[in-house]
Amino acid sequence: MALIDDVAVAALLYWTPSGAIFAVAIAGAESFFNPRAQGDPWWSFPADQQAVYLLYSCNGYTSIGAWQINMRWHYPALNAATGSWETCVWATWLYNLDHSASLAHAIWESSGFGAWSTFNSGAYLAYLDAATVAVAFAAPPIGPPPGPLPPPGPVVPVEPPRQAVEPPWAAVTPPPVAIYPE
Repeated sequence: MALIDDVAVAALLYWTPSGAIFAVAIAGAESFFNPRAQGDPWWSFPADQQAVYLLYSCNGYTSIGAWQINMRWHYPALNAATGSWETCVWATWLYNLDHSASLAHAIWESSGFGAWSTFNSGAYLAYLDAATVAVAFAAPPIGPPPGPLPPPGPVVPVEPPRQAVEPPWAAVTPPPVAIYPE
């Protein structure tokens, strides 16, 4: 199973299929569907903000997982989910696709997909077709599962025709084939 398929399965735990398509496309733009992606190193922020981002980093990175959840901005939810204030514990928790999808969905509920820069920039559009296919294959079928097949009905014998019917055209005899000596 490809990474995109795993992301689609996780997204469908929290979004409807139509919402999951956008969520999967965003994960593609954010992390190339990699549940162990690490991004936004603390040193990439403006100098006056680096010290704060360093506090919310694990191994120097502040955005973790397929949806690149930023630990600085979502530390209350990460603390509540993990029971820890250790950023690398949060990162490990976010490497799990189900956990990451759960928190991504909570972020979406409060802020919409606009919480992700790749949605605002339109970068997710490059992944929309692939996300649509992945969600279609991962989505459960609509409707109740099929029940057992009904038993076959009785076999009714069909009588052969009583008289053969001649075709309405006359039999055609092919013309003789001329044989030429060699």
